[in-house]
Amino acid sequence: MNSNNLEKIYYNYAQDVYKFALFLCKNVEEAKDITSETFSRYLSKAKSVSSGKEKSWLLATAKNVYRETFRKHPKNKSSITEELNYIPDQTNIEKIFEDEQIQKALNQELDKLPETTKEIIILKNWYDLKFSEIAEIFYE
Repeated sequence: MNSNNLEKIYYNYAQDVYKFALFLCKNVEEAKDITSETFSRYLSKAKSVSSGKEKSWLLATAKNVYRETFRKHPKNKSSITEELNYIPDQTNIEKIFEDEQIQKALNQELDKLPETTKEIIILKNWYDLKFSEIAEIFYE
């Protein structure tokens, strides 16, 4: 794979991989490590990844790296809202407070769901993946 293609893949998907890793582990440093390992694996497997399937391959790999690496470690339950530097669009203080409360309540409800269900919801709603792409991530 030439460096221009790798650079393009990284530029297009690094943020998505990082945010998904952050969602999974809820820790900034661990998410960076997962992202790094994911792209390291991509570098060695790039020729076998079908064109147009890079994003789903990267997210599936990030999920696998998370499970392999952090299976033995309990999750840090820090607020993902803080980790993602959630900043509402409007500057109105009441609106900001309301948005933060909604986000906090949403995160609490998501945490009650089984891990796989939670991942599917995040992939569909945050990353706007098609169900066929999500299926590739879970049934690679």
